[in-house]
Amino acid sequence: MTGKICFLFIALSFVTATSTGQELNNKYPFKTRSIAERVNSHDFPSIAKPWGNCIDFANNNRLDQITHHDIVWESIGKENSKPGNRVVGANWAGKYPALGDTFSNLTEAIERRKEALKLNPNIIILAELRWRDYMDSLLPKDHEFWKRDIDGNRVTATGDKMALPRYLLDTTNHNLMEHLCQQAKCMVESGVYDGVFLDWFGPSAAFFKKLRAAIGDKYLIITNSNYKYDAERAKYINGAYMECYKVNNPEVLPLWEGSVQSPKINVVDMMGEPVNCVGEPDLKRMRNTTTYTLVHSNGYVLYGDHFHNHHWFSFWDIKLGEPQSDKQLIVPGAFKRVFRNGVVVNNSGGTTITVEFEKEMKRVSDSTTGTSFKIDPDDGDFFIGISK
Repeated sequence: MTGKICFLFIALSFVTATSTGQELNNKYPFKTRSIAERVNSHDFPSIAKPWGNCIDFANNNRLDQITHHDIVWESIGKENSKPGNRVVGANWAGKYPALGDTFSNLTEAIERRKEALKLNPNIIILAELRWRDYMDSLLPKDHEFWKRDIDGNRVTATGDKMALPRYLLDTTNHNLMEHLCQQAKCMVESGVYDGVFLDWFGPSAAFFKKLRAAIGDKYLIITNSNYKYDAERAKYINGAYMECYKVNNPEVLPLWEGSVQSPKINVVDMMGEPVNCVGEPDLKRMRNTTTYTLVHSNGYVLYGDHFHNHHWFSFWDIKLGEPQSDKQLIVPGAFKRVFRNGVVVNNSGGTTITVEFEKEMKRVSDSTTGTSFKIDPDDGDFFIGISK
């Protein structure tokens, strides 16, 4: 099959899948908020679920676990995803998932999406767009999409938490880039996902420009940046996923928050716990990351282990409402921000600070009350008013 005929076939298959998804969405009328409305109306703090498992929920109640979170994403089919951790569970049709351009279980995936939205009307559901590498069995061994060395051998992909054998894709291949854009269009226009997630920071700013043109401004794009910032990528995406493994919070968060497209979906994931979250959690570090994210962004946060497994903390059950102000500097490294139902304070500086209030407040972490509170370095807290 020639390249032109192949892509004509992909385009026709995509149009069919898109119209089928729209028909399924319309078959059982269910009023949902737009993507922008859901992003802009989520409460604070909003917790992210990138893959992983919230270990405080029973395994037989996956939907309850998922819908406690406000932004979630999953891999398609078998790639990098345990079946129990999946959200809507779409699968690519065909023998080789890397070549998929339609979903084999569209009806079921859309129904699971509707179930999630009924329980959490603000939830955002994304799909991973796999661009860097694939497992050996998910793409024919002789396919042009593999990256090859000078001897023609596929190039082994290495990296943390990777199931092998796995090989790199050739991001210089124009046909691959076109295929990825078609996959992204299928993901969003089928009615299953609100946008796409790209791991490993994405191929290039030029590709993000192409991807944005392919799916339009309605749908969301997020990429894994860790502690990096790139002004060029920021022009075309809605947010960065900051997968944090160092002790400190990501100083680039305010940069991303100030430059990505609206609606903004920046996510801070502090991987501060031992694998499987064994032992007592570091509540101070959890509070630090949560409050840091809240004062520097309108984004989402997670605190867990290296594989995104996490506890559900009662600290996250506090409903702060919408922000009433931008962040306010207390001393270098320490900020506060006023929300409708309380005040968030983060101290990422090197000394203990004292925060003063004009009226009596309750400190959420220990339920103490008063008008003056001390916050240690690398800590933070919520303060809510006391009803008389």
